[in-house]
Amino acid sequence: MKRIRIKIDGIRCNKCRSIITTELEKNKLIKSVSIDENIASIEYNEKLDVKEIIDIINSLEFETKEDYIIKE
Repeated sequence: MKRIRIKIDGIRCNKCRSIITTELEKNKLIKSVSIDENIASIEYNEKLDVKEIIDIINSLEFETKEDYIIKE
């Protein structure tokens, strides 16, 4: 299992967080999602490419990119 922390622009409220969480969790390779303020912490299967996570978020009219990944 891998984990990524990534900044997401455009989050304004809990409904925004809920929309992102729901859509990400539809992907069976994503185990868990938690969003605090505008930072998402996502646990996912190694078979999933980070670009797919970014594409899902951007398709919801929020913005994120590889440069927004928080290195731990």
